[in-house]
Amino acid sequence: MLLSVLAAFNVQAADSTSTACLDEYAKLQIAYFNSSGRYTVVSSEAGGLSPYLLLHHNKDNKSYSVWEYLNGENRGYALRDGSGFDFNQVRSVVDELNWHPTLIWDRLLDKNTELKDYVCVFTGRARVAGHKVSLLRLAPQDGLRYGYLVAKDDDTSLPVEISVLEPQGGVVSKLLSLDYQAVANLQFPLKEALFDEVEAATHHSNEAPWLELLLPRVFTLIDSGVMTFGKDRVSYQEYSDGLSSFRVYRAPKTSVLFPALNNGTITIYRKQNALHEYAVVGDIPLRLAEFVLSKLK
Repeated sequence: MLLSVLAAFNVQAADSTSTACLDEYAKLQIAYFNSSGRYTVVSSEAGGLSPYLLLHHNKDNKSYSVWEYLNGENRGYALRDGSGFDFNQVRSVVDELNWHPTLIWDRLLDKNTELKDYVCVFTGRARVAGHKVSLLRLAPQDGLRYGYLVAKDDDTSLPVEISVLEPQGGVVSKLLSLDYQAVANLQFPLKEALFDEVEAATHHSNEAPWLELLLPRVFTLIDSGVMTFGKDRVSYQEYSDGLSSFRVYRAPKTSVLFPALNNGTITIYRKQNALHEYAVVGDIPLRLAEFVLSKLK
């Protein structure tokens, strides 16, 4: 009897702790949505440090972000409520939104993001880049996806640092806000029509997932299509859990020279069966990519 009472108490305590953590996470999302100004964010990965200028504001209950890479060409990407496009101002090019190591910043901080099978744990308080912060850990229950450790400023509730954690617990990358300057009437540099054009061209899948794939239940099919690479027409399907996404390409069988490649949080994993070659590409761990193609013999 005593053991059952203690077990019930522990469950209630865990639920209460998780609720408190989620409340803090919600404050973070709202504070970021309401922020209007300039962030200087540094992305650190195994390959080194990359500085970015982030312009963020909200208008008509929509969240807008522009990330500009501060080294090399004047390029980056723009988001409106999580959807957007890549741009290169030198070449005057607007292209399909690609995977970026900084995308998780806006994905996690979007007030409409719903965590699917993540546990929120308050891990304490610390001092990061001169800020007193609360540390919120978001851990996936399936053990296949990235986890996240978020440092939230205790005074402003704005983000200070986001660490991306591999399933084994190691740190894959970090995004650190070195500076934030509030600008009440921020002049957003991109026209609304650009977002409208991209949104109108966005294709939503009405296919069924390929049966040869093994998918975690939190991922849903969001897009599909056919692309041309040289003489080959390659089919693809794209999946997302609301935070991360990946594409599976199915192409004519070739020799697989590099079964797995990794660039920070971005993974490419290739595998063959008797008829086709498959490639999983996205901001997911290698463990998840291998799981998706594990039915292939």
